[in-house]
Amino acid sequence: MTAEDARDLLENYFAVLAAPPESPVFSASAADLPERGNMLALLDTYGPLIKALDRSAAAVYFANLFGNLASGLLVSLSLYGRSFDASLGNMTIHLFHAANHYRFGYQLADATLRAIPDGAAREQDVLAALGRFFGQTVRPLYEACAAAGDVPLAHAWGLLPSRMLYFAEHYADKATQAGDAAGAARLRSDYAAIKRQLGLDVFGLAKHPFDIVIRTVEDLADPAKQMRMKNACCLYYRTEGGDYCYTCPRLKESVRAERRAAYRSKAEAAR
Repeated sequence: MTAEDARDLLENYFAVLAAPPESPVFSASAADLPERGNMLALLDTYGPLIKALDRSAAAVYFANLFGNLASGLLVSLSLYGRSFDASLGNMTIHLFHAANHYRFGYQLADATLRAIPDGAAREQDVLAALGRFFGQTVRPLYEACAAAGDVPLAHAWGLLPSRMLYFAEHYADKATQAGDAAGAARLRSDYAAIKRQLGLDVFGLAKHPFDIVIRTVEDLADPAKQMRMKNACCLYYRTEGGDYCYTCPRLKESVRAERRAAYRSKAEAAR
């Protein structure tokens, strides 16, 4: 897989950009966003666009979507052997409208993709890149975001493992289908190594955010299948007309069962 393949994937699926998007509704240097006033400006611009009922929903949505950048870095490192500079000083964060929704883009001043040597030290190089990203980029942004949105810092971090795991499994499956079993194994191994190798000092928390138990629930449509539950609530219910997601850890099991029954009854009636 070439550097151009990696660049196309990062831009088209993870919004890692070399140039600004057309007509952004908000833009700021990532290095400025840890300052409370700048983070408040971002959340107060974003909140009305997603019909947030309060600032906490905008904060959690931002933290959740920032997991796309983390996932893009992991996939690039594991499948393509390429790293990029995702430091605050190298990044401008844009909020823009695309495909009928608002999303965040991450424009890199230096968008060079640097090769990670494939050898005995590869895993340590990957973990060093992820450790820098978590500690020097994600941590200050999450700390500012959680404070501005009045949500627990652990809640912001709790969104990241589920989102990264989803993308890790998705792209590992695609790699396997494309005949790259070794790449799929690297991706799964690198994700697992985050919990095993990166210490609490990286995250600034009392509990490792990636030390989670993966829970599943019965698939909404098919009783023979299971769906992975979210690790933390996305606060969709704190948006206008929103509710708890079917896979939300806050949803009562009795309500989840009622939703399954209603969904299947409606599907059966439509046949």
